[in-house]
Amino acid sequence: MANAPVIRGLGFFTSSVTAGQPQLYQLELNGAVASALGAIASGGDDLDSLVVTQVAPRFALSANSVEVMESAVPAQITITRSGGGPLILSYATADGTALAGSDYTAVAGTLFFGANDSSASITVPILLDAVEEPSESFLINLQTGTGETIALTVRIVSDQIFANGFE
Repeated sequence: MANAPVIRGLGFFTSSVTAGQPQLYQLELNGAVASALGAIASGGDDLDSLVVTQVAPRFALSANSVEVMESAVPAQITITRSGGGPLILSYATADGTALAGSDYTAVAGTLFFGANDSSASITVPILLDAVEEPSESFLINLQTGTGETIALTVRIVSDQIFANGFE
């Protein structure tokens, strides 16, 4: 494969080949593209072999925790990643000391990062209560299509002032 042409990028690739003469190409695919390989193999052509090198997008958070004020209804939580390439993340909240339904509304969904995108936002409704309590936290679990998982801790800081001065 050392001398095989490397095919990168988005779009279509076509090549003319002579019957009976094998052609060898090295494809570099990322994330969502790799799942489309079934369409290539089922196209009706006689493929002797298909060698795929999957290059996973890099994924890391700029911080492992964030703080939101209890009065921030809803909270916009920005997910900032390092690394490049297109990336699809699924996310879901999970209880910590803050409980879904009492302190925040549970959310789940999908974030899409373009090749040059470094951040995307998740909206989490924070439930304002009139309870004197210390700060509480919950998690946002982020997962790539390849199974890489990172948890982001979200700390809800009570910013209500009560008669006794407790926040």
